[in-house]
Amino acid sequence: MEARPARASYSRIVLARVRRAGPRDAAGIARVHADSWRVTYAGLLSPRYLAELDPDALAARWHRRLRAPRGDESVLVADADGRVAGFALARACGEEPDLAGFAGEIAMLYVHPGAQRRHLGRALFERARDDLAGQRLYWLLVWVVEANHAARAFYRRLGLRPDGARRPEILAGDSVDVVRYAGPLNPAIDYEGLLRPRARLD
Repeated sequence: MEARPARASYSRIVLARVRRAGPRDAAGIARVHADSWRVTYAGLLSPRYLAELDPDALAARWHRRLRAPRGDESVLVADADGRVAGFALARACGEEPDLAGFAGEIAMLYVHPGAQRRHLGRALFERARDDLAGQRLYWLLVWVVEANHAARAFYRRLGLRPDGARRPEILAGDSVDVVRYAGPLNPAIDYEGLLRPRARLD
């Protein structure tokens, strides 16, 4: 039987804020990670993999990550009345030489299914974008699973547009197609104008 995400109650959120994550947030991040993946990737990834996501194992991984030196990486949480309701991982692009020192990416951004539609995703995105802009990077990238139409619509509402880049990526052992959305951080020229003709491809 496929496991269902735990139903955390966020229906009465009174105070929410975005802040930097610390090791104490590992369990909360892991809960959001597991529950949001089970909903977001249902039908896209292996049902068995999603059912067997282990929040305890994820928490251990996140704890190690949050205790390690950060470098250019920023892990943020949306704190809703003292409980982690979402998280984002942002970092400078370093794997592609052409993007190093120029672009940053939001590598992960998830909100717990029970806390969605309360503008927490937008708040996480805006804080992550500001952190990257503060590193004097000029371009923002987000890779999105092509079949994840909700996420693609989310990033379009926030001003990002597909730039034509795409690639296969191994996610949870399955090969999925991902597409890249992009937008300016600290524009020295009208990048939005240069990108506009490509947006018609979406």
